[in-house]
Amino acid sequence: MDADDVDIEMRLLPPRKVLVIGASIGAGHNSAAWELQRRLQCNGLSAVYFDILDAVPFIFKVILCDLYGPIVNYAPSLFSRFMASWESDSSWTVRILLWSVSTRKVLEQIRGASVVVTTHAIATQAVGRLKQQGKHEAVIVSYFCDAGIHQLLFHQEVDLNLVPVPEAVQQCAKYGHTAVAITPLVQSKFRSPVPQHTCYRLRQRLGLAAESAVILIVAGSLGIGSVGSTVSDILDQMEAVLIVVLCGRNSTLQRSLSTIPRVTALGWREDISELLAIAQAMVHNAGGMAVWEAMVTGLPATTYNPLPGHGMANARALEQSGLSPWPRDRRDLRLALEHALQMGRREPTIEDEQVVVDHIARMMQRANDITLL
Repeated sequence: MDADDVDIEMRLLPPRKVLVIGASIGAGHNSAAWELQRRLQCNGLSAVYFDILDAVPFIFKVILCDLYGPIVNYAPSLFSRFMASWESDSSWTVRILLWSVSTRKVLEQIRGASVVVTTHAIATQAVGRLKQQGKHEAVIVSYFCDAGIHQLLFHQEVDLNLVPVPEAVQQCAKYGHTAVAITPLVQSKFRSPVPQHTCYRLRQRLGLAAESAVILIVAGSLGIGSVGSTVSDILDQMEAVLIVVLCGRNSTLQRSLSTIPRVTALGWREDISELLAIAQAMVHNAGGMAVWEAMVTGLPATTYNPLPGHGMANARALEQSGLSPWPRDRRDLRLALEHALQMGRREPTIEDEQVVVDHIARMMQRANDITLL
């Protein structure tokens, strides 16, 4: 069969799609999935999004979404033990969860897909297990949203692991898996400069003095962790700065911080790129999407009071990669922030959106080649 015959047969194949599976646990995993879907569609590929939590019983959705925040806030040691168990693919909690995933719902979504891309460990394990059982033949790509690596992120049926920092490639190798580093999947608006007049108007609306440095504190979409302690430590150590806290959907946290001088507490926002533009430094506690968004804009990030479990793992990985220092006390926090303010913004990360699309396209070609055999 010559090349022309192959081209003809490929044109006769049914349309291929990419299934992107995220998880609505927090916001970062879905954000990465939606951004990948957008890039694929902009390049003329059929890309469909699916939330893996739509394939689990309601009680598990409640546990994973609604109970996550309270457990982190009020029983952090319990959460740490749970995460230590969760990050092992042989733990009973993982086995029960994966047994509960609806095979029918997942396979309905996979039908017609030549490539499945996952952005959460639950999705990776579910899709990999089904392929291992011979229930589908789609090529599997796993995108790691965080810098911290653990066992549950891997499955032997995954064909390509994509990681957001080069240092994670070496971490994957320690688990016996190969990986390719790409620039984190961040929305394109974060790579576009924010006009000065937009920054000026935003500072005015928030009541931020033009001459004062702004430190942005982020605590994820749920606004969890020791945020109040972080605010207090910065206020006690640094007299001249203003603090803007992104409380996410935690209205209780927002109310508790709203009366503190030099602190502006905000709820859920859609203008994160503009808030990053008016800040001179960022403090985070989870190492999720906010870190990659800051990295893309060049805003220096510092980890402090990290969440138990994945937050601690990300803090270690980000510190080792040189992307985000992790001061352990308020004095070192002040020194880290003073250094960040003195050094200013880094060069924004340059990203070629086409890179990840090319990786997926090669996986689609691989799937087509297998189909033609």
